[in-house]
Amino acid sequence: RPAEAAAAYARGLEKQEDGMLLLRLYLARRDADPQAPPLDLLTAWLDARPDDIVVKRTLAGEYARLDRIDDAVRLNEELLSLSPNDPVVLNNLAWLYHKTGNPAAVDYAERAYALAPDQPDAIDTLGWILVQRGEVSRGLTLLRDAQARAADDPDINYHLAVALSKLGRTAEARARLRVVLNSDDGSAVAEAAKALLRQLSEG
Repeated sequence: RPAEAAAAYARGLEKQEDGMLLLRLYLARRDADPQAPPLDLLTAWLDARPDDIVVKRTLAGEYARLDRIDDAVRLNEELLSLSPNDPVVLNNLAWLYHKTGNPAAVDYAERAYALAPDQPDAIDTLGWILVQRGEVSRGLTLLRDAQARAADDPDINYHLAVALSKLGRTAEARARLRVVLNSDDGSAVAEAAKALLRQLSEG
């Protein structure tokens, strides 16, 4: 009952200013109306409390989810200035820079990986960027490692399939694509997996 939960959180915020309570209110209202997430709740909070890292992280993630890439980059850069060695922020910026064609993407991905070499997201980001840059062999090694740590992750399996297909390992690529389609049929990555599977079948 997200509407009822939102009302309760709103009453709580009237009594006490609390960032975590604000985030619960935001999520409840977003769940009540997914087509119109109340970003103004988060932006207003940050206008008054610009150093609230938890709320800023949430807003940056929401901007990325909504494909507001410039806003996501801006907030993640602010977060990095507050915490220069945060591997999650570095990884997020690497991914966002990659999406916008910023050549700094690989440097940020390398930094994130150096700080968090056991984290599948960091390994996947660096591996995928390297594959896209034509460094397929090293990218494949990293993506295999990421997939071993997060076996059912559809994005990682898709990235691994692309790397395998670039190296002519078609059977292995198809196997990874089937994992994607078995776990995530209907999303953007699933559609990309279907397209690549058709391409490999026709080839």
